[in-house]
Amino acid sequence: MRHPGLGARGSRRPLTYRQLEATSQRTIKTAGLVNFTFHDLRHTCATRLLRTTGNLNLVKRLLRHQSVQTTMKYAHSLHGDVLDGMQAMADAYGAAEAHEVPTKGPHSGVSQRPKAQA
Repeated sequence: MRHPGLGARGSRRPLTYRQLEATSQRTIKTAGLVNFTFHDLRHTCATRLLRTTGNLNLVKRLLRHQSVQTTMKYAHSLHGDVLDGMQAMADAYGAAEAHEVPTKGPHSGVSQRPKAQA
């Protein structure tokens, strides 16, 4: 006898957290991924939303955090993100005195992002 809450065979119904977790674990194993969890996608989503919008409060609301401090653990920024922000600020406020923001990391001789082509 089927569980009465399941509905007709083939009908759509919401996934439980446990079903989602089991499905993601099978998919991760099938794909051959190592050192990866479904929770990692939460960090990826938070980081991408922050980069796209620049709005930490929006990320906080999406993740349903009580404090921004918790959200800051999820939303990661890269060296290139800082450089892009500094370049945007220089373009907006620096006018004639603006200098190109350096593209090299402080401890490396390697460019961290490609230069924009003219």
